[in-house]
Amino acid sequence: MVNIPPNPRLSRPAACTGFTLIETLTVVAVIGVLAAILIPSLGRLQNSAATRKTISNLMQLQTANTLYAADHQGRYVPAQVDGDWNKMWFQDETFLSYLGVRKTDRMWDEDWPEVAKSGLRTANPNQPPGKIDRQASIGINIGLRQHWKKPDGSFDDLGFKQSAIRKPSKAMAFADSTDVWIRMDRADRWVSDQEAAKKGWFNMAIAYRNNGRAAVVFYDGHVELLDRKQVKDNWELWIPDSNN
Repeated sequence: MVNIPPNPRLSRPAACTGFTLIETLTVVAVIGVLAAILIPSLGRLQNSAATRKTISNLMQLQTANTLYAADHQGRYVPAQVDGDWNKMWFQDETFLSYLGVRKTDRMWDEDWPEVAKSGLRTANPNQPPGKIDRQASIGINIGLRQHWKKPDGSFDDLGFKQSAIRKPSKAMAFADSTDVWIRMDRADRWVSDQEAAKKGWFNMAIAYRNNGRAAVVFYDGHVELLDRKQVKDNWELWIPDSNN
């Protein structure tokens, strides 16, 4: 066997050399450029994911609404029954059953249905954990109607009949909002979720929080993102049983 002497250049540890100041500054500059490019992109991806979540929730709500109508003589879930704040649309046991949700006595708070929340729940950063921020909810469309007591002492239940909705592909059922209800005369009220938090959530405003557009599900089940001009004074959108 031939003994090969070790090569001193291979066995000697390599000398550790540090970065020069110029090299360090170059790396920092490259990282800064990449961060400037990637951070806005990540924000857009997060917003995009939130919008997709809102769209999914809206589609589920209208699917449940259609099933509800099939089981209730062609009448969709009412926004509220007999003026009772414990009989809102998101508290209706039959409606919730189609969504796989059970009604509880905490339905206004911890047990608010996940499907009735906006994907972008950013209205109140100080909202306690486990509490729904109703400033960033999904609302049911009540158009121009208001829930007033009738002369006989009863209340309108605000439920629409399937047969009365002449253009299901143009009439809004639910939308991204700052309240559990949305109304036509509040179509231009939303400024930002932060402003909604300051002024109070109960203002029946549709919310344009998806890059300036509101996520809307129509009675035929399809979803669109509409800007303010497409929503304001749009009678076909807001009044399902309108002749317009």
